[in-house]
Amino acid sequence: MVNRKDHQIVAAWKRLMERLKRQEVHPKHQYLDNEASDLYKKAIEEANMTYQLATPHMHRANIAERSIQTAKNHLKSILAGLDD
Repeated sequence: MVNRKDHQIVAAWKRLMERLKRQEVHPKHQYLDNEASDLYKKAIEEANMTYQLATPHMHRANIAERSIQTAKNHLKSILAGLDD
């Protein structure tokens, strides 16, 4: 993805969906950040999928945010155990 413009995000999402379908994975629902564009939401609806927006100011409820925090904590624990 070259940048985070709406059309670039939708194009990357469509490539991902094609790749998943080739692997016989058929997503039906997607959790989105509150910053998701109308174009992105429309593309999801056109693919006969549903979406749910994260609750504003509740980063703990956003699955993606929680996953990022878990990865950061894991990396920090690895780095803390390394010798200088």
